[in-house]
Amino acid sequence: MPIESSVTPDYIICLETGRKLVLLRRHLRETLHLTPDEYRARWGLPPEYPMTAPNYRRARALCLARGAGSC
Repeated sequence: MPIESSVTPDYIICLETGRKLVLLRRHLRETLHLTPDEYRARWGLPPEYPMTAPNYRRARALCLARGAGSC
């Protein structure tokens, strides 16, 4: 899979397993035992490569901005 195609608005595709995920960081830690930095280095990804799907990140930020305690 091309790296450019691995980030979509609703999910991130893990380059190791091919799974579609909203929270890549958790998958890396629990399934692959990798840190985000190790994953980025393994795949030659830039430091700003996201670990959370863009739409989820936006929705969570809006929820927190409205003052909801836990989103």
